[in-house]
Amino acid sequence: MARPIKKFAENVYVNFTAGLALLISSGVEVVRTVEEGAIGAHHGVVVFAIVQILKTLPHFIHGAEEVSKIRD
Repeated sequence: MARPIKKFAENVYVNFTAGLALLISSGVEVVRTVEEGAIGAHHGVVVFAIVQILKTLPHFIHGAEEVSKIRD
């Protein structure tokens, strides 16, 4: 049971999609509250989302390099 959950949680596409969804949804809230000058939890969620997305980039870069090698 733990293996499928671990596989899902470590999936690059799942992490990228979750980070993107967090970034978009919390980004909307940040834009709305920037005029008020209020700091809320959504500001922290933006930072977390950016970190999640950045963690997936090496996997995508590696994949692009592998595809490039195959084409050459």
